[in-house]
Amino acid sequence: MTAAFLRLSGPTLRHAGGVVLVGLLGALCIFAALRLGPGDPALTALGEGATPASVAAYRARWGLDQPWPVQFAAWLLPALHGDFGTSIAVASGIPVSRLIAERLPVTAFVGAYALVLATAT
Repeated sequence: MTAAFLRLSGPTLRHAGGVVLVGLLGALCIFAALRLGPGDPALTALGEGATPASVAAYRARWGLDQPWPVQFAAWLLPALHGDFGTSIAVASGIPVSRLIAERLPVTAFVGAYALVLATAT
């Protein structure tokens, strides 16, 4: 049994490494797309009447004043542990995990319905 496990571990580990690499590259692409989008997130959230002091405070609060690698690590590392932080855009101050949990039943239903339709034809 040990020999069979060792034979399977090489390709399995390569595939697992590929999954991790694709996940990291996907996360980097999402992060870059969010940061390269038009407009400043602080100005978008606070509106055009925001003072420079309130914009600076908002950037400091959400870590937008940090270099991109630091922002990426602060965004990704907690998510790997299941902590998705709080929402900036949808509902400021509400945990993202709660927003996901609220929408999961409908998403699961739509996914299951699509799977039934796809397999029935």
